[in-house]
Amino acid sequence: MKIKAKQLSLSDIYDDVQSFFEEDKPKFIKLFDSFIDLSELIPPSFYAHYYSHFGRHRDFFS
Repeated sequence: MKIKAKQLSLSDIYDDVQSFFEEDKPKFIKLFDSFIDLSELIPPSFYAHYYSHFGRHRDFFS
């Protein structure tokens, strides 16, 4: 017997992510952390400008 593959829709994915967010926050954070890299979203120039106010060098990119 052949198993029919189920095609995922954007609605299904949204519902799953929303349920993780509402019911299981640690699982949502792990999911977010495994697929989203914040260092790619936030440019180094933002860090440099934000922390320049403090007058100290902040080394976040090791």
